[in-house]
This record gives sequence, structure tokens and C-alpha cells, in this order.
Amino acid sequence: MENTKIRAPVTLKGGNYLLWARTMKTILCGRGFWPHIIKSEAPRETTTNEDGLEIALVDEDKWFQEDQMVLSVLQNSLEASILEGYSYCETPKDLWETLQNVFGNQSNLSRVFEIKKAINELTQGDMEFTQHFGKFRSLWAELEMLRPNTLDPAVINERREQDKVFGLLFTLNPGYNDLIKHLLRADKLQNLDDMIMDSTKDVEHEPELEHELVAEEGAKGAKLVAEDELVAEEELVAEEALIAPTGPMTRSRVKLFNQAIGGMLNHIWDRPNDLSQVTTSLVLIHAQGPHQDG
Repeated sequence: MENTKIRAPVTLKGGNYLLWARTMKTILCGRGFWPHIIKSEAPRETTTNEDGLEIALVDEDKWFQEDQMVLSVLQNSLEASILEGYSYCETPKDLWETLQNVFGNQSNLSRVFEIKKAINELTQGDMEFTQHFGKFRSLWAELEMLRPNTLDPAVINERREQDKVFGLLFTLNPGYNDLIKHLLRADKLQNLDDMIMDSTKDVEHEPELEHELVAEEGAKGAKLVAEDELVAEEELVAEEALIAPTGPMTRSRVKLFNQAIGGMLNHIWDRPNDLSQVTTSLVLIHAQGPHQDG
């Protein structure tokens, strides 16, 4: 088994999933190992014995050995952080399907945008020209896979509109990254005019939203003020009940008097060091109490 000779030319880093998947499929198909990606069990081979009966033969040991070898090839093609996250997969089929679900469902729009941005920001720096050109060619090859050549006028026009939007998004500040991700999650990108119109509507509605928030806060404040005034009024009525009444002692006055005494006792319990108000109230009761007797 020539497992030591199988080397993946592309390392999966997440965003380059399509390129990685196509490269790995080519390698595995060329070596006859693709069945380990699409099947969970060893294939059954049938043969005929001397009596003319068909016999199913399954070489499970060989299948298991090849299965582990393919798993090793896939694992060696993953970036260390990705390998660490998906090392729990025990078969190449499980690993392949898991990576496909995680990285393969990304919108092509998002990847096209990332590649175009990478090409626009690519600089040679200290690299040799051949190395720089290789990196550029790799990005361009992946872009061609995502956008194969076509003569369909509708597709060409759609791509032209997409490039307009991409051109604008390239120029935005980092604070718009969340908005860019949201736009690129869609299956179909809005054209530039519609996107600008929607953005303008959002900006126009901002003062209205702010006014509504201010009004709502004002209503809450007015409610709190009204509640405070009501409490103050109730406290005032209760305090007035401590003054000796000039008329008959009705049930309502007895109730207010009891409430006032209860509030005074609560005051003493909560603030034992502040008895000035309580002392004044007691003096009033003591001073005016005898007048009830005539």
C-alpha cells in the first residue's frame, strides 16, 4: 500500500474548501480510494464455486486498513486548528461529510468576495516573482472554479452587478464587517441601486426611531413622577391625621390615623438615629390631645 506517497498539495484552511475538496477527490479517485468516502462498509464481491453457487466475499481487514490510510491522508491535509476540532471522526467518510457540512455550505458569494479582495490586496513584498505569481495564480484558479466561463448574458450581467457591489464593499471601514457578512449570506446579491436605496431608508428612519425612543422614555418619566406625587400626597394626608381633628372621629379618620402611626413606627425601625420628625409628631399629639375633652 503506497500510503507514504500520497501527499495533498492543498491544506484546508476553511475558506479554500472548494479547492481542497476537488484536489482531494482527484487524488483519491486516481488511487482507487474514493469508495472509502462514499461507503461505510467494505464492498461485497461475488464469485461462483464449483457447484455453481454464488458466494459473497468481503475482505474486511483490507478495507479497514485502507480506510485508516485514507483517514490519515485527509487528516494530514488539514490545518492544525481544523484537525484539532474534528479529530473525533473515526472514518474518512465521517470526516469528509463533517467538513462538507461545516465549510461546504458557505455561500459562493462570500468566497468570491474573499478571493477578489485577496487578489486586490495581494502584494509581492519580499517574495520572489515566481512565488508571488504562484499565489496569484492559485487565487485566480479558485475564482475560475467558482465562476466558470459562460456566454449566458443573464449570468454575465449578474456577475457585473455583483462586481459593482463588491467594489463598494471593498472600500468600507472595518465597522461595516458585520453588514458585509449579512449581505453575502444571501443566495443572491442585491444590485447596487437597491442596496443603496435600502441603506438610505434605514438612515432616514433613524430620527423617527430616536424620536419614538425619546417619547417612550418621556412617558416612563411622567409615569414615575405621577407615582411619586401620589405617594407624597398619601404621606401628606397620613401626616395630617396626626393633628387632632376638629370634628367627629369617623372611620376614615381612624384609618388615616392608624396609617400615620404605622408609618411613624416604620420610620423609627428604618432610621433609629433620625427621630426629629417623629418627635415633632408626638409633641403635636400630646399638645392637642386634651382639646378633644372640651
